[in-house]
Amino acid sequence: MKQPQVVREFITLVGRVCPSVKIEVDRADVPDGNWWFDTRVNGELLTVFWSPKAGFGFSTQDEAGFGEKPNEIYVSAETAALRFAQLVKRAQSGRPRSLGISDLRELCGLSQTELAKRVGVEQAAISRVEGRDNLELKTLRSLVEAMGMRLSVQVLAPGISANIEPRRSVPKAAKTSHAKARTAHKIAAGKAWDVHFKIVQKARDKVARVRRVAKRDKKVTIVDSVAKVYPSTIKPRRGRSAAPGKSQGLTK
Repeated sequence: MKQPQVVREFITLVGRVCPSVKIEVDRADVPDGNWWFDTRVNGELLTVFWSPKAGFGFSTQDEAGFGEKPNEIYVSAETAALRFAQLVKRAQSGRPRSLGISDLRELCGLSQTELAKRVGVEQAAISRVEGRDNLELKTLRSLVEAMGMRLSVQVLAPGISANIEPRRSVPKAAKTSHAKARTAHKIAAGKAWDVHFKIVQKARDKVARVRRVAKRDKKVTIVDSVAKVYPSTIKPRRGRSAAPGKSQGLTK
């Protein structure tokens, strides 16, 4: 069967990046069948398949039982050839096949400096992260998203294969905006309460003044009434003179 264009491109690119590696090609029996590419590096077998519907599949997990189904899929022949070269180097050095941050960065064509600019950190920080064996989920997410990809956690068990979407934390900018909104609400509520308090206090003061005036007027009315009946027993208020011919104060 005639090789598809993408298959020929993959074989050519692998020959360029790994000139010392020989690939055995197993042609598909039917037009929609899979093509298989095998090679051995230091006694380790590396197998890649190509499907017209899916693309290039790699099985890079070391756990038993999970190697039957490819866990890495690449559509373009160029990316698949680069990943194949990474696996060859890992097999030559005896390192695990698992995909790391440095592998993803190389597949995206980014340097550590370029990735650091996207993440907003120094280049040394990217170098330290790539050398770690374990990463926090939020750190891994930020790096993956900076490379233009999306992070998804997969759960595998006998009879189970599911993806878990990690919860997104609220961005710092969003937290700041929420805090500002809460502060503005509190300020507005405080201002409204101040206005309400001032209105209530003003009303209370007015009522108190009315009551004082009424009480004072009541006293004045009572005093004036007594003065009319017993003029000699009441001292004249300021601004008034005593009745003519009468002594001030109580009479003896």
